[in-house]
Amino acid sequence: MVMLVSPGQRFESSPTSSSAQTTVTADGSTNTKGAFAQLIAATAFKAEGILVTVKRLSGNTADHLIDIAIGAALSEVVIIPNILLSSKGGVANDFCIGNFYVPFHIPAGTRIAARSQSTTGSATVTVGVTLVGGEGLLMCERCETWGANTADSGGTSVDAGASANTKGTSYAQLTASSGIDARYLVVCVGNALNGAAATANFLLDISIGAGGSEVVIVPDLHYLTTSLTHFPAPAFIAFPCNIPAGTRVAVRSQSSTNDATDRLTDVVILAFG
Repeated sequence: MVMLVSPGQRFESSPTSSSAQTTVTADGSTNTKGAFAQLIAATAFKAEGILVTVKRLSGNTADHLIDIAIGAALSEVVIIPNILLSSKGGVANDFCIGNFYVPFHIPAGTRIAARSQSTTGSATVTVGVTLVGGEGLLMCERCETWGANTADSGGTSVDAGASANTKGTSYAQLTASSGIDARYLVVCVGNALNGAAATANFLLDISIGAGGSEVVIVPDLHYLTTSLTHFPAPAFIAFPCNIPAGTRVAVRSQSSTNDATDRLTDVVILAFG
């Protein structure tokens, strides 16, 4: 569906046959990408932005890495790789949902599809996209992912440390050398497959620089876990941020808990440029 809001600005969403989004099924083998599911057959206009919505359906505790791709069926090219989504089982009708917006260029007439992998074979997620068109918007054309671990469908483990409310003494490296000039970041936070997470607050620092000489550029991004929610909230934190190509990027965190399991979270950063 396409909507015109004001002169030069348009919106288009991926159609569905229900009030949910498109179901995407992971491969039957764990930690293996499944087949692509079509979201939009052909975009109606040139987009300068995309809102991505992902949801985990009922099931076991699992991690998921989701790809957004463009191109004809069987010839898809991944443009946003390895979006991290976590969920926690053990609760009836458990689910998790999150969305983020990025200023990303997609030509008119483009087919858009999605695929996923999971720590649980054949696990399902739903994926939807809303495209934004208009003049004068910040626009990116490339994306790379920092910190994804495709071997376990998760991210890079970040340990908040043994002292509560104190930044961990070591950084977790997400990339030794970034491949693009990043202008916009989406931070994805996972629960490290903790099926019984405790209630805790977290503050995350993003840093650049050599190991042992890191400089914090984005301090104290806040997220939390609770014994009732099924994934850290918010699951995605999106904002503009300039990081040159060739930069080492690392993160550290602090938490209100020092429990050896509950103080661990997974982090992935989607970098757009």
